[in-house]
Amino acid sequence: MDRPLPITPDGGPIDATSITLEQALFPYLFPLGAGHWDGHRTLPAYLRLRSMQLFSPFTLCKNYMLLMFHVRQAAVLARACSEQVLQRDINSYRSAHPNATDEDIVHHVLKHCVPAAVPGSPQYFKQQLLNLLALVEKKGLPHFSLTLTADEASALRWTEINDLESLLNAFCNGWTFKEAPVECATHFLRRCKDFLAEHILRSDGSGILGRVEDYVIRYEVQDRGSLHAHIIIWLELADVDTVGSEISACVPAAFDEESNAFVPPTDPNELTLFNMVTKKQMHTCRPDGCLNNNHSCRYGFPCDTQPERTLVFNCLTNRYHYYRPRYADRNVVPYHPVLLLLWGAHMNLQHVTQTAWSFYVLKYAMKGEPAGKLNIDTDAMASLGLDHMPPAQLATASALILSKPISIAEATLIFLEEPAVQASAKVHFVSVSPPYMRKRVLCCNQVIAAPVDKYASRPAHLEAMTLYEYFSVHLVGMHGGVNGSLYVGKDGFDNRVWYSESLVVRFTSFHPVYHADAFFYTVLLRKVPFRIEHSLLSSGNTSKTYFEECCLRGILTSMADLESMLQAYAEYLGSMGSRASCLSQHTRYPMPGKSLCWTTVAWSLIATRPMGPLTPSMMKARQRVRLSRLLIPESSQHLVSDKNHSAVATS
Repeated sequence: MDRPLPITPDGGPIDATSITLEQALFPYLFPLGAGHWDGHRTLPAYLRLRSMQLFSPFTLCKNYMLLMFHVRQAAVLARACSEQVLQRDINSYRSAHPNATDEDIVHHVLKHCVPAAVPGSPQYFKQQLLNLLALVEKKGLPHFSLTLTADEASALRWTEINDLESLLNAFCNGWTFKEAPVECATHFLRRCKDFLAEHILRSDGSGILGRVEDYVIRYEVQDRGSLHAHIIIWLELADVDTVGSEISACVPAAFDEESNAFVPPTDPNELTLFNMVTKKQMHTCRPDGCLNNNHSCRYGFPCDTQPERTLVFNCLTNRYHYYRPRYADRNVVPYHPVLLLLWGAHMNLQHVTQTAWSFYVLKYAMKGEPAGKLNIDTDAMASLGLDHMPPAQLATASALILSKPISIAEATLIFLEEPAVQASAKVHFVSVSPPYMRKRVLCCNQVIAAPVDKYASRPAHLEAMTLYEYFSVHLVGMHGGVNGSLYVGKDGFDNRVWYSESLVVRFTSFHPVYHADAFFYTVLLRKVPFRIEHSLLSSGNTSKTYFEECCLRGILTSMADLESMLQAYAEYLGSMGSRASCLSQHTRYPMPGKSLCWTTVAWSLIATRPMGPLTPSMMKARQRVRLSRLLIPESSQHLVSDKNHSAVATS
């Protein structure tokens, strides 16, 4: 007799009205009608527990893992971004762009309104990018970039994978590592963490690469679905040259010209390294991979020979050339011999250059960006049991989840609550929005003081400090400070103030074209100490804009000053000159770079953008003076115009 599934422990059928989506879609995982998510713990906590049960029916069921990932992401989005907030942003964008399609609106909401608390969202990766740039501004460029990949398929693959497949075959004959992506991802995470802790990131400075001062780790998923790790490393300067000279890009064996082949060494250790290099470190160019339209390799392979043991920088290629003594070594990926032997899989260790760093920042900025046509299928999301979500949340969840291919390895990272980006130094964020953009934060029915208010109430002996100087070396409100911090007193809100030179601080960054007056507000905060925020605008400021205030205070006296500010902004964003225009194309912002005419950019900023809210004086000025398409206050024209631009200003 047919019996409906699932069933109760006593063998009777379960009431159909009480069956959850999880039970209905995967009845074979809950044959007794128990063990499914019942709401007693949060859904992320429940799925974290399930993903930790390795070699269980849950982790070995790929469909279950992927579907529950979609449900989890939708639930996190609904909790982090309310329907009211989403609908407000949608209405605001629709009123500003009446001809926008539904896809355009959802694209804007997905990119700018989904908070960083949702893992994998564009704002999450944007926040990580800004934190990285703040770390680079504090520490300088990192010294080395290390990539560690997994090896489940080669002839010299990890022995743990053999053990894994033996266990899988006990369940089902013929299964391979491909049937256990959760287990493989978990194994890589544990192996990578143990390897870094034991051999590189040692607290006593005895690691193979010397004394590591700071690092950032970023986990990614390869095309084949396996995890790999990108690690950027700051070393003590005394160790940089030593590590650079230890990097090799050659096969550790003699080369026989007659047979056109390498001669394997006889020493067992050398033979092991030889096999590792020839099997794991040889680059192969592919049309669907690294080859550009002109059939050249984007990574520079095949490389030129380099007989020196020390690093040699090539100004033409903007690359470091490593020890590569023979033509036969032209396709060897740079490696560190000791690290390669210990890691046992493909690796890539290179000295960081400005050009390479620009590519890294570009790739970082693009991660998580919605690209191409969005997949907005609300019916598909509703079929997952999410039909209770309001329309705005349902459309946003659909675009966030369905528009980007997700592998089970990436889902495992999120299930395990393992951050995709991890850093040794914490970045402290300080909001410096101008008053008309500022949002007040409530906690326990009390308004939390904004950073500008905390600065205004700073201890008396710090009177001469600007806001940027103050927060760059002071922690406010922490009871115990941080390691090495010095207690300096209390502010007007009775908050403890700690001094620390090692702080890494990120301030709100405003684009000088799209948020012009907010940009000049931050310029004032960098230059002018104050106790009352309203005093930033002097009585002679007729337009009541921060741009004019910068002019009146002598901060901005000529086009050269403005060009210098824009250059500093571009350098902060990590554009590194030649890659600025490339980065701007993908981030949709006209980021200044060396290839642009600074005078044109600066003058366009002055002549084509209103500098803040329109005031009566600005409206009158617009009627008298026309500068390009839009106008600026007449009182400000003489402060920024010089002889070279007088013709433009009066045309």
